[in-house]
Amino acid sequence: MDGDYIIGGVFSIHNYMHTVKHNYTSIPEPLRCTGSVDGRELRFSRAMVFAIEEINNSTELLPGVRLGYRIHDSCASVPVAVQAAFQLTNGVQPAFDTGETCSQSGTVTAVVGESGSTPSISTSRIIGPFDIPQVSHYATCACLSDKQQYPTFFRTIPSDRFQALALAKLVKHFGWTWIGAVRSDSDYGNNGMAAFLHAARKEGICVEYSESFYRTHPRSRFQRVADVIRGSTAMVVVAFVSSGDIRLLLEELGRQPSPPRQWVGSEAWVTDPNLLRFSFCAGTIGVGIPQSVIPGLREFLLDLSPAKVAGSQVLTEFWESAFNCRLGRSADGAEETVCDGTEDMQKLQSPYTDTSQLRITNMVYKAVYAIAHAMLGWLISRGDESAYRSEIDLLLTWCSRNNLELNALKTVELIVDFRRNPAPPPPIILGGTPVATVESCRFLGVTVSQDLKWGPNIDTLTKKAQKRLFFLRQLRKFHLPRTLLVNFYTAIIESIITLAITVLGQLKRVNFSRNGYQVSFDANGDPLALYELVNWQRSESGSTEIVTVGYYDASLPAGQEFQTNRNLTWAQGGTQVPVSVCSESCPPGTRKVLQKGKPVCCYDCIPCPEGEISNTTDSPDCLPCPEEFWPNADRDVCLPKPIEFLSFHEALGIILATFSVGGACLAVVTATVFFRHRASAIVRANNSELSFLLLFSLALCFLCSLTFIGPPSDWSCMLRHTAFGITFVLCISCVLGKTIVVLMAFRATLPGSNVMKWFGPPQQRMTVASFTFIQALICTLWLVLNPPFPIKNLTTYKERLILECALGSAIGFWAVLGYIGLLAVLCFALAVLARKLPDNFNEAKLITFSMLIFCAVWITFIPAYVSSPGKFTVAVEIFAMLASSFALILCIFAQKCFIILFRPEKNTKKHLMSKNPSD
Repeated sequence: MDGDYIIGGVFSIHNYMHTVKHNYTSIPEPLRCTGSVDGRELRFSRAMVFAIEEINNSTELLPGVRLGYRIHDSCASVPVAVQAAFQLTNGVQPAFDTGETCSQSGTVTAVVGESGSTPSISTSRIIGPFDIPQVSHYATCACLSDKQQYPTFFRTIPSDRFQALALAKLVKHFGWTWIGAVRSDSDYGNNGMAAFLHAARKEGICVEYSESFYRTHPRSRFQRVADVIRGSTAMVVVAFVSSGDIRLLLEELGRQPSPPRQWVGSEAWVTDPNLLRFSFCAGTIGVGIPQSVIPGLREFLLDLSPAKVAGSQVLTEFWESAFNCRLGRSADGAEETVCDGTEDMQKLQSPYTDTSQLRITNMVYKAVYAIAHAMLGWLISRGDESAYRSEIDLLLTWCSRNNLELNALKTVELIVDFRRNPAPPPPIILGGTPVATVESCRFLGVTVSQDLKWGPNIDTLTKKAQKRLFFLRQLRKFHLPRTLLVNFYTAIIESIITLAITVLGQLKRVNFSRNGYQVSFDANGDPLALYELVNWQRSESGSTEIVTVGYYDASLPAGQEFQTNRNLTWAQGGTQVPVSVCSESCPPGTRKVLQKGKPVCCYDCIPCPEGEISNTTDSPDCLPCPEEFWPNADRDVCLPKPIEFLSFHEALGIILATFSVGGACLAVVTATVFFRHRASAIVRANNSELSFLLLFSLALCFLCSLTFIGPPSDWSCMLRHTAFGITFVLCISCVLGKTIVVLMAFRATLPGSNVMKWFGPPQQRMTVASFTFIQALICTLWLVLNPPFPIKNLTTYKERLILECALGSAIGFWAVLGYIGLLAVLCFALAVLARKLPDNFNEAKLITFSMLIFCAVWITFIPAYVSSPGKFTVAVEIFAMLASSFALILCIFAQKCFIILFRPEKNTKKHLMSKNPSD
């Protein structure tokens, strides 16, 4: 349709291009499309016509201006899209949908389209050098945001960069870390999948396979991709494909049943109602362009009749295909009929008439209105000198920051004169060569402006412009004419303002709202990224329908982009989120170990080693517990180590304490017996004073073992070793004294012997006191220099903490034991010498036997003490003390008490002096 200004349109109304066979002997056939009409793409093109007619009928936007349109079919192929771009640029051929005979030709003001990214790239490269803006409704490749390559490209649909990020976050949101990926082998699929995989890697998602295909590939390619999907272990398949490509793959998958798969789709196909017939894809989720409502569009789409469609080849083809009849010509076969005018568009069920979910259609609608608003700004500013003022102010700021002189009024005058093609100033001579002033400065100015025109703010403009000032600085350095400088500034300003007062320049600044939807572009020509989260759900009737279950808003803070407001259904109608992982999550208490040759999502769960824990799921490492802590059985938390010491509350401690108290009581009972029979012959004959002192020391020895039971403390550690050393030396000293007394007593019976006067009771007391004092001195030095102290033993047992007494000085400890051993050996030797004296009077044999047991106990104590761990070290020491103490009291006093209590007839001086022991 003609108009004052023409807007071009390029849509993929057919999905295939006729394959041309070149024989190089004749002119090639013209490029043409094949296959059936895509009703959805036809709706897009009709939405463009509807928007243009709505604008033409409006008195608010572009009043008095009539817009026309030229719509081309790209066949979803690059060659036809390129041909359409050339036709829109120079108008050498009429378009398919003119509505009436084309009477005008020439460059279009702007272009809406194309639907695919690859054809859009080709189109933009052709029309871009002519500064013709292109606004796409469906090309989402992130590469098109590069303004160095595509300076005139805009779009009303978000870039795949945002979609890829949204899909990666969506997959991560549901805990899927092991996925398959398929993509279209096109700019859309390859660039989109590359962006998705980059975002997925950052989210810790692994890809089992990544396959590509395209609608023109042979069936064997689709069979191979389908076999990969069937044989994979990944439950989730992310498909970054176009609608036409995924349809062929799903048809191939439908030929042979495959395991259920959870599909995650890009917006190019997940909102396409034509694909809902693939029932095995129920549960698919993905992101889509938000639904919208365009008042009056449905009525416009249905307002077709045979008379209205006759002027358009594509509409005629659609009508004949929809109603299975021939329009305006006779039928070719018996199965075909001639359209008679009774066909009812109201009853037609097709993607063309489906306006229940207007998504991409609204993108077309917004693209047309964005171009219209840009044209409005262009028409208002064109020829109006005041429209330049804001642009000049920006340049003035830039020049002043760079210490460049410029007069605003003079600049405006020069611009006006420049546009009227004034006579160029005379050339200047540089290095003996004449240089055309205007042409040189114009070239440099345009070069600067190419960087300036996409700058988001004046600071960015300044930084970019400074890179181009070398030439100007050279001119100032040599004090060249001011005319040259003014021409330089003029060229820059003219270039920028010329751009600003074009549709392209105004399109960058559009910011309006239509039907409740905001339209604006950022510095890359992209809109704000806002998606719906859609889910394919089965309705009560059994059919599959697209349901909006949430939103994704890239402008929200991290972690809050997704908002869901409905329950989702999953693969095969499930209500539970499917699991798609290479390896199950490692529970706390284990760590991940990567499987050799596989992605990082494939790992084995290894229990934490001894003494280490992991308290998070999928922990890569185990952490050691602090010294005084130990892992629990699950190795997911560090607990304080159980404290171990010989306690009065445990069986071993109770047994040892019982024997200790029992031994002390036995000593007291024995002393009581001796005291009550102190006048008897046996008590008097066995040196009653030393006997009572020995029994007292034995009682202390028994009670001393109690200090070894219970939690160690500073005082208990010092007390237990010193009390043990002193009481045992006192005990051995008494035994030694009794042994010496026996020897001296028999020597005193020899004629002329006066020995006993030298070893009477005073001497005996002095001997015991002297031996005991030496031990006390050793203990005192030990306590003063390096006393025992309590410690926490963390080395004997890893899982337990042992409270024990450190020796402090090992020399002091072994000196105490050595001194006791020395006295015991001395006593044993003297007892051996006296063992053959008369039995009735001699207790040397009893002392010999007791000291033999005593020495045996303490000799075996040394290796047992060294090798016993933990509290058993203390138990061994107590056992040695009790065993030696019981040996002494039983061997020395048991027989005497038996005679005193049960054989009193032997407790006489006559019996003791008898040479014959038998009775």
